[in-house]
Amino acid sequence: MSIFLDEIIGNDKVKTILSNILQSGNIPHAFLFTGIDGVGKENAALSFTKELNRLKENLEKSKSISTQIDNLSEPYIKYILPLPRGKSETDQNDPYEKLTDDEVDQINLEFKKKSQNHYYRIQIPRANFIKINSIRDIKKFLSFSYEDIKYRVILISQAHLMNEESQNALLKNLEEPPEGVIFILCTPSPEKLRETIRSRCWKINFQPLEESDLLKILIEKFGIESSIAEEVVPFSGGSTQTAI
Repeated sequence: MSIFLDEIIGNDKVKTILSNILQSGNIPHAFLFTGIDGVGKENAALSFTKELNRLKENLEKSKSISTQIDNLSEPYIKYILPLPRGKSETDQNDPYEKLTDDEVDQINLEFKKKSQNHYYRIQIPRANFIKINSIRDIKKFLSFSYEDIKYRVILISQAHLMNEESQNALLKNLEEPPEGVIFILCTPSPEKLRETIRSRCWKINFQPLEESDLLKILIEKFGIESSIAEEVVPFSGGSTQTAI
């Protein structure tokens, strides 16, 4: 039984695929989650990460691990996303090093919202692309070894916003990932990724949400009044983002 996969609302075919992969024990080292914005790709990625690290013999420790993953905490999750570029920042700087204190505070606030609701889409001003130094930071993440952790996941949000240089850097990491490290790239526009990246990933496509599932997410995850949610859902195209 896949306890954490039940946190995925809708997209039953996706749940079945992920469940079958878990049961087989043959875990691909890279996934490409595709589908329009607002269908729960990142929520599914986090649920899958929790299931990968679930300890059947120790429920309490599994809950502790689950909480860390919910909070997007390393070393279980390396969460990469578009970030603004700091003043006089170079590609050699840490991704956050040249950002202002206000920008860092804003990002931390957005992370908190995301940790509380995995269907929430992080919104950061001037964050128009994934920086090369964010991808290079993966190398540092991979340099640490954790014998007590089954799987660590590098989750790349809006992966299509990597430029050519960033994609080239990612490709090097995808070619020979360490054992127990899994990449999950989430994007509505996989065609903007290099074929050499796509070919190294197990592709899973997410469908637009059914109206009943979208209604449930709006009410339970975003606290929208049911009467308002019911009016909005038919015009949302199966997307949480459009509905919000």
